[in-house]
Amino acid sequence: MKFFTPECDTDDDLWEERCEAYDDYIDSIYSCLPWPLKILASGLDLHDGFFTKALYYKDQKSLELEGIFGDLEMGYFFLHLVYQNLECSNLEAIFDGSVFEIIFDEVEWLENKRYAHRMRFCTGKDLDLEFSDLVIKVKSIDTMQRLIEKPCPLTIL
Repeated sequence: MKFFTPECDTDDDLWEERCEAYDDYIDSIYSCLPWPLKILASGLDLHDGFFTKALYYKDQKSLELEGIFGDLEMGYFFLHLVYQNLECSNLEAIFDGSVFEIIFDEVEWLENKRYAHRMRFCTGKDLDLEFSDLVIKVKSIDTMQRLIEKPCPLTIL
């Protein structure tokens, strides 16, 4: 994580400062982002959400994630993400069958039409995904589905 470091967990002033810096960063790169990353960077709040499915297609270097996100005020949604041409070294350590929630996430524009999506989980583990393309699908769901949290192991195909 570049903006939301572990220190943000305990320092409200630092949290506010980093939120403003991240918003400024997204504003500065927004026009350069492909549509799915624009939605991920500024339209979806993943805080307190969790993944229910993680499939890694080794030969295709593709990661498929599905999860439940949202809150009572805005409503809940099902999120399906497919990261293509992926580079990531710690998938098995993150998706070990534990139940966990996302605390922070951030998007970054890298060189050579590459992007990063970084997430910190309540377990203290970070996931750093670098990829060239992202497919995103969002569907609203019944709020009762949000209460059904289950372990999310990684399946490697």
